[in-house]
Amino acid sequence: MGLPPGRAMTADLPPGSTLLFCTGPADRAAALLAELPSAHPERLADHLVSNLSSRHHPGVIAVLYRHPPLPLSLTLPAVAENLAVVRDRLRSWLALAGVDSEPASDVLLAVGEATSNAAEHSATNGRRSVTLSVHARVSGAGLRLTVSDNGRWRAPPADPGHRGHGLRLIKALVDSAELTTNQHGTTVEMLKELRT
Repeated sequence: MGLPPGRAMTADLPPGSTLLFCTGPADRAAALLAELPSAHPERLADHLVSNLSSRHHPGVIAVLYRHPPLPLSLTLPAVAENLAVVRDRLRSWLALAGVDSEPASDVLLAVGEATSNAAEHSATNGRRSVTLSVHARVSGAGLRLTVSDNGRWRAPPADPGHRGHGLRLIKALVDSAELTTNQHGTTVEMLKELRT
């Protein structure tokens, strides 16, 4: 949609929207838009970078904008069956946020490890019902993620064997991770930077 010089337009953007702004001669900008694939923003940006050159589209300037999605907020019983629900919802949210496949995989694995621990706390709490909460939001140039439960923390044994390495794995996958435990439960707060 073209606008005459000096005119402005406003629109409400749904969370996760992608906008492409083009300036330049109308016929050249239209030619660029016509050849763009309908794709994930990651692939759309790659296409623009590789095809937008002065030789192919002289005088055209393009800006691609990805409107962040609303924060993700889930609260579920901390049982093994809900781990897949968390993974699926988080995967969809990461796609809406335009997160590249490699950092998305890191986040899915880190959150998966933290939620697995919450489900384990639930299994060891006997009759006490344990709730799992997962929150994710875009923050500046990164993602802030929180996984919490109201189960009882169990410190890893002196010799954990093949177990007890979850926090070390989480810290290897994200840029920072902080564990808080008290009588009300356990919280893992994570930051994953998204490098451009």
